[in-house]
Amino acid sequence: MDKQTEDYVQQLQKERDFLNYLRLLKKILPRYLVFIAVADTGAAPYFTPEHASAMADLGLKVNMLNRYRQPYIAIIHKGQVVRELVSEELDRPLTVEGKINSHELLVYSAGFNYQVGIGSGAMAMFDGANLFNGERNGERGFNILVFDIDKDEPVHSCSFDTFAFSRNTVAKSPVEPALSEFCQKYGGGVQIVTLSVPRFPPNHCKNLSDYEKFVREEKSKNANWFTEYAGHIEKMKPYYEQKVFPFMEDYSSAEEMWETWKMPPSYVNLNGLRRIADYHAPGVNVVNGRRLTTDQPINPKRFIYVIGPSYCYGIGNSDANTFESFLQRRLNSSAPEEKFSVCNCSFSGVDEARDVNTLIDIPYQQGDIVFVASNHIWGIPHCNLSLMSVRPHNYGEIFTDGHYSRNGNRMIADGIFDFLQKHNFFDETLEGEWTPPAKQNNDEDEQLHVYKEHLKKVFRNNISPTVGAIVMNCNPFTNGHRYLVEEALKKCDRLVVFVVEEDKSDFPFADRFALVKENLRDLKRVTVLKSGEFIISTRTFEEYFNKESLQDRKIDTSTDVNLFAAEIAPCLNITLRFAGEEPFDNVTRQYNESMEQILPKYGIKFVEIPRLKSGGKAISASEVRKLCAAGEFEKIKKLVPKKTAAYLRNFYVNGQR
Repeated sequence: MDKQTEDYVQQLQKERDFLNYLRLLKKILPRYLVFIAVADTGAAPYFTPEHASAMADLGLKVNMLNRYRQPYIAIIHKGQVVRELVSEELDRPLTVEGKINSHELLVYSAGFNYQVGIGSGAMAMFDGANLFNGERNGERGFNILVFDIDKDEPVHSCSFDTFAFSRNTVAKSPVEPALSEFCQKYGGGVQIVTLSVPRFPPNHCKNLSDYEKFVREEKSKNANWFTEYAGHIEKMKPYYEQKVFPFMEDYSSAEEMWETWKMPPSYVNLNGLRRIADYHAPGVNVVNGRRLTTDQPINPKRFIYVIGPSYCYGIGNSDANTFESFLQRRLNSSAPEEKFSVCNCSFSGVDEARDVNTLIDIPYQQGDIVFVASNHIWGIPHCNLSLMSVRPHNYGEIFTDGHYSRNGNRMIADGIFDFLQKHNFFDETLEGEWTPPAKQNNDEDEQLHVYKEHLKKVFRNNISPTVGAIVMNCNPFTNGHRYLVEEALKKCDRLVVFVVEEDKSDFPFADRFALVKENLRDLKRVTVLKSGEFIISTRTFEEYFNKESLQDRKIDTSTDVNLFAAEIAPCLNITLRFAGEEPFDNVTRQYNESMEQILPKYGIKFVEIPRLKSGGKAISASEVRKLCAAGEFEKIKKLVPKKTAAYLRNFYVNGQR
């Protein structure tokens, strides 16, 4: 080895910044055999375009930038890429087998979602020994082994966890400055609290239960020991049926246990925030990107948000057994007058950048409380439950594999409740007026600004006490639409009817808008407005215009609902949003469910009104269109106002179609 290469190797062995490491690796590449394999999560938040470019400089073709948890293997022999594989299926691991000199070689990569056998991990096995960091399954992130094929020995092995701030990524944790900025921004209106949960007993603790001793022993041998028991549904069933571990009593079935240990799929939304996709399975439900908290009150006054990693998400527990659900029930029984609603905004895996984005994304109102899993930060209240796990206590077995069992989550909930009570968080009376700070968006669409300014002038500052809103497509306007408007008027002083302006319906927007105005002309407390580009449009809810092909899909409709609540409703002082029940259309039904979940967080009540029926069947615009296409205009007269009937006959019969 020449002197320069030797110097580079010495630098490489000390380097702990992933980008610098890749650049050093390029300098010694012609001399060595290099193995790269992803364990659990590779292209996480700290994997940047610069990292992707540095990998390309090694001769690698796969851009890992958007590959998140996909398994990946690369083998480079003296500067030449001999194998590069990436799995398009999150639950399918990769393996490469062969011989190196006299050694039997196995290279292995499995992502987060793969739990069969040894579970998620990475290996570079030489004759059965894993040379990645000397660990059985490697470390989360990119595992790298540099091997001297001429001397037949490893040169260096390391891993870089791009999922979170850690010793292997040179990045300043964003949590502390973000929380400090949050406190300055929201003042006393919203209270933030850092949270430390009960810790697993360290080695020096003597007063342990037999199960805690067992877990500590297993974890010392293999950090991923639990996948041996919970790695696959068929493998898990015998352990569940025999109730091998105490926490297995917490589940109603092996299927429920299996689902609670899986993480539902995730995606990056239009705001760049990674969210959990809506998901429904035994014991696990995700609605609008959040794990379900059970027993929430219908009309809450205040919200408690929890932001953190897997133990906050409730990994290994059913919805009812997360600590958020235990806390909700404790609040319901011990402080019902507060009408708190507890919201689980957590996600599996430690990721401070994601937590900060989640913190910023939440629509707060006065009196809300936010718990963020974090160490104590100077100047911010800290709920420290770390010593609650020290025995003796009365909670029984509180751990699973180091995460929390049902009993452990009950312990955390009790600790948080006691903290709230002790520090007077049940007193929502705050001094002075409080106005939620405007969301900072330097790229706010100019068209949105113009539309909002237009809306503010609609009532010319003469806003009625109670303003409601309906968004209608009216494709075409039916008796059902008229009935919905009349019923809504009974519940508000003034009603705004937004007509969907996107021209992707059977009838032109100009015609639909004119028909709505004409058919509601006699209702003096109704104002008919164009929806613009920001209410049910291709920019906010594109799926609405492809509903027929999406009836069997779970749809995220939260962008449109959040935009309406945060940007549109305040311009007209809208506090009620009405919609008709949806017995036919699954996409619209999911939209209604989103409104029911989201609007109360902005102080807007959602009211769903039963459909008007004709002949025992709910009137629908789609049925009217079918009758039109069949020329059944006499039947149509029973379903639509006279002006609509005349328009439809002219549209279809007189050649306008």
